[in-house]
Amino acid sequence: MADQFTWTLQYSVHLEEIDEQHKRFFQLINAVYDLLLKKVIEPEALLIVITHLGDYAYYHFATEEGYFKIFQYKNTDAHTQEHDVFRAKAREFLERARRLKGTDPHPLVLEIADFAKEWMEHHILVEDKKYMPLFKARGVR
Repeated sequence: MADQFTWTLQYSVHLEEIDEQHKRFFQLINAVYDLLLKKVIEPEALLIVITHLGDYAYYHFATEEGYFKIFQYKNTDAHTQEHDVFRAKAREFLERARRLKGTDPHPLVLEIADFAKEWMEHHILVEDKKYMPLFKARGVR
């Protein structure tokens, strides 16, 4: 099993609102990893965790995309496409979890956790860092 997702200063975009949302994302991804510690994963628990992760993604992405629109961020389309990849994957994972019916969910849970961690790590360290100067110049703290 992979290590859980630990917040460190390297992930900070130095904008309090966004950093706090990213920290919450880390917690939700770690909740997926926590399921892997269970011998038996209850289907309802899996669906709840995936739903929370997906719902929070929509909330967080809406925050960033709202700022993009207000500030006329030049990389809006490319950045939003990255968000769309996560949104689509979250929907796919939820559908796959609903269809498990009696099969071991551990492989799917590990796939979800690893995807979310790797996607988020890249997204923050590469994509989100690109909007930092604009957001700071516009007074986002």
